[in-house]
Amino acid sequence: MILGLAFSTAGCWPKHDWRDFRPDCKTMWCGFVATFPAHVQSTSREILLDGALRRLTLHVARVGATSFAIGVVDLPPGEDDAAHAQTTRAALQRALLANIDATTSPERAITLTGADKSAIPATAIEASGRRSEHPLHLVARFALRKGHLVEVVVIGASDALARPAGQEALDTFFTSLRLD
Repeated sequence: MILGLAFSTAGCWPKHDWRDFRPDCKTMWCGFVATFPAHVQSTSREILLDGALRRLTLHVARVGATSFAIGVVDLPPGEDDAAHAQTTRAALQRALLANIDATTSPERAITLTGADKSAIPATAIEASGRRSEHPLHLVARFALRKGHLVEVVVIGASDALARPAGQEALDTFFTSLRLD
């Protein structure tokens, strides 16, 4: 009986502990709120995107081997228009895909929801790849908001994200995002 119980729970999605998160406005841009499935850890660093250093602040929660993240790239004044943001987004997207040696499906235009219920234009991608022989799936959204490029990303094992519990976790995370 114990062996049967062990096998029946082995394929289950790890436990989520959903909580709302807003970054600390005193130390970083805090123009969003989202519901994460676990405790969020935040870090900032400089990254090289298309030959330019950009500050990336990353907010990540991990559940098992799946990462739920919101990254914010600060765009310098004069480069916070749609054309510059598109170039930065394309570079960030290439870096994400290279991280999992991925191929991507075509980009599609979507809208994200503002805190005021407004529709915010965004780009969505999904990609499959691998790291250390483990098949991975990536789902991402990108939007320009008040001089910042916002990326919302989930990366996890392909089979786990394809399960109903994985799909529910993706839906919960992405639909919870509200941009100020």
